[in-house]
Amino acid sequence: MHNRADTIGRTLGSIAAQTLQPVRVIVVDDASTDDSVAVAWRSDMARLEVIELTRNGGAGVARNAAAHAATTEWLAFLDADDIWEPTFLEEVLGTAHSTAADFASSGGVREMVRKPTIVRLIDGPAEGSERTAEFWRIARRFMPIVPSSAVIRRSSFIQARGFETDVRWGEDIPLFARLWLEGRFAFVNRPLYSSAQRAGGLSAARRSYRETWLHVIRLGSVLVRAAARRKPGTRAFAREFARRAYRKHISWVGGALRARRRRQPLATRRGFSDTFER
Repeated sequence: MHNRADTIGRTLGSIAAQTLQPVRVIVVDDASTDDSVAVAWRSDMARLEVIELTRNGGAGVARNAAAHAATTEWLAFLDADDIWEPTFLEEVLGTAHSTAADFASSGGVREMVRKPTIVRLIDGPAEGSERTAEFWRIARRFMPIVPSSAVIRRSSFIQARGFETDVRWGEDIPLFARLWLEGRFAFVNRPLYSSAQRAGGLSAARRSYRETWLHVIRLGSVLVRAAARRKPGTRAFAREFARRAYRKHISWVGGALRARRRRQPLATRRGFSDTFER
């Protein structure tokens, strides 16, 4: 949670409404400057604990702090502006148990700032099933697990080293890739969570070149290991991943050149362009 006084009550309400109640509810406040903590405590929710970080470290740092404090066999994550449907924990954790999965998720709804709402579902039956071999095939359309739909065995989370802590964007996908490399994944094909991209939020912000390429390198290293093991579905996704990374790089280079041209005096612009073309 970071500066989510306007949404944290609704989020905690969706946890309180679960048909399967969690053993513990840990809210990590990532150095909010509003009254998010006070609003969280006013929810009067049973088994609520609040950890207040003194320095803003980003979503990865906050989620890892909660996981470190937890002692239960399973971890479920929910961002402070998202909600679960009432049967989320019951259905996703039940599917994880029945399929002997190490991590699991569900379909959901994602509201975008400048794009149409996305419904993340796959073709096929609604009931939960083991989908490890199809993980990256699904990811070519949408990532089949996001932080607010993630239910993860705690031992697997620790082995996978948790969320990335040195970036503000892309902190989750390398973790999910490492979980997939070593474990089994299950998916409930029903929209059991809702999230929203908010203007001014991290997901709507422009991504830095450094964060984009740290994300590419870390995910790429997992894909290389998966290809060496001949894990099903790796090769097709790796090709798509490389194509998107290349397009992202070209887009960034083009944007940097245009920005630099705008800063250059008119008399030197032609020389700069000619040098790049050569």
